[in-house]
Amino acid sequence: MFEYFPRIKRILLKLAIPLYLYTLTICYYFLLPKITQHPFVISTLIAYAGVLSTAIIASSSLALETRKMKDILRIIGYIFFFISDSLLLLEYAGIEPANEIIVLSTYYLSQYAIMESSLVVGCEN
Repeated sequence: MFEYFPRIKRILLKLAIPLYLYTLTICYYFLLPKITQHPFVISTLIAYAGVLSTAIIASSSLALETRKMKDILRIIGYIFFFISDSLLLLEYAGIEPANEIIVLSTYYLSQYAIMESSLVVGCEN
């Protein structure tokens, strides 16, 4: 994340506000009720949700600005991570929105896209 933060000229507020609201809503309704049972785990998940949301906002701001393949692949990877982790978070909260195939497919797609974004770095300016 720190490799591309200095290159961001403008944050996409049209994405940042809804994404942070979604993250806050998910954390408030599904994680906070369990904080007394598992304070460390829940605190870690909330912090992770914030970091992942920030990564999506930052990388999408950069991808729309530069239109470079490495930045586009990175945002695709982060979006798939967000989907995968949202499904896992809901499952942790006792809601099973999807089966393991969807969770693992989005997870592996995210890993692949992020890995490809780092390999493209040498091919672009």
